[in-house]
Amino acid sequence: MGAGIARAIKQASPRSYDADKATAKCSRTKLGPLSTVTVERGDRKITIVNGYTLFHWRGSGCWRTTPPCVRL
Repeated sequence: MGAGIARAIKQASPRSYDADKATAKCSRTKLGPLSTVTVERGDRKITIVNGYTLFHWRGSGCWRTTPPCVRL
């Protein structure tokens, strides 16, 4: 959660980063599941959902999926 929208979410809601840190770091088994955290903002509850869809942020922007590649 060090760049892009993930970093913005981390800064706005540190508890979302805590939920992310509770998952296995640098593990391909992390792909697919979600982590969630519910925070209160004033009189509202907001659930932040982090879907693990990329193993690493670097590269060609190509997901290794079936079909073989989805371009971003």
